[in-house]
Amino acid sequence: MLAATIFVPAAGQTQMWDGPNDACAADTLLDDWGGWRGGLTEHGVGFGLQDQTELWGNLAGGRELGVEYDGLATASLCIDLDKAVQWKGATVFASCFQIYGPGPTEPLVGALQLINGLEATPSTKFYDLWFEQQLLDGKVPLRFGQEGANDELMLAGYAGLFLNSSFGFPPILALDLPSGGPNYPLATPFVRVNFTPTAEISLLGAVYTQDPAPPGIGNPQLRDRHGTAFRLNDHALSFTELWYSPAFMANQGLPGTYKLGMWFATGPFADPLHDTDGLSLAAPASNGVPANARRQLWHLLDRQPDALAQSQYRSARDRRVPANHARARRSQP
Repeated sequence: MLAATIFVPAAGQTQMWDGPNDACAADTLLDDWGGWRGGLTEHGVGFGLQDQTELWGNLAGGRELGVEYDGLATASLCIDLDKAVQWKGATVFASCFQIYGPGPTEPLVGALQLINGLEATPSTKFYDLWFEQQLLDGKVPLRFGQEGANDELMLAGYAGLFLNSSFGFPPILALDLPSGGPNYPLATPFVRVNFTPTAEISLLGAVYTQDPAPPGIGNPQLRDRHGTAFRLNDHALSFTELWYSPAFMANQGLPGTYKLGMWFATGPFADPLHDTDGLSLAAPASNGVPANARRQLWHLLDRQPDALAQSQYRSARDRRVPANHARARRSQP
């Protein structure tokens, strides 16, 4: 699998959009636009426009050989209310997406987990809309509104350099939570508190709506096609994280952050005992379909195969074994 990526930012501190704070940054690709942008900045208004386009090629294996593309255009608006209306320590942020392209996973590979972090159902979506107030001299920022948990939580600081989706929001949440949880491209209402007593330590706590999409069947990204469900009548998904950024590492030119956290979901998950028709998964008439695949991994020349891999994919019919169970055996010399 080969990939080529083009980033065309009109605002932001780097070539990759690193989050909502970039909309208020001064560094831009198109400079000051004849003083117009600078005039808005003086009044507390910052805006960003960025397009990310990726070209993927599958050269061997998978579902089909070929080339596909995907992309994400992001428009963002940040208002510093201190400059705009003399409301000290207050910020309003909003963003929306234009998602396009089929991406490589479905047409070329057929994997359960998306290959690329930008892949999503093509649509125009409203994403962020939040208000933040700095309290206790900036040591306690309180934020509420609509946001994706992947904007701040369960992420590694440098993981954005990589294209694979496994470097973003953890697959265990994205695949298991209803509708993928509050995660790109679906945000939910939330409230978040960040307590930073020192430059080295931060303690974050946040509560999100667990399911971003309205009830129903089919693709949740189509059930909330434009990101405007604003669901408040669902179960909660809570996070707590402790961040530690050692000063001595930063002083050596190698800054880093250690994170320890937990999450708790109050809502139900898919029933592991019954299929979609209500029958027991042990019943022969249940609608699960088991399958088995077996493929050689490697071997030495002039010898019998040294290793075989077997993957078992069990759908709703039998979940007593993990969905992707792999084993390998080596032949004797």
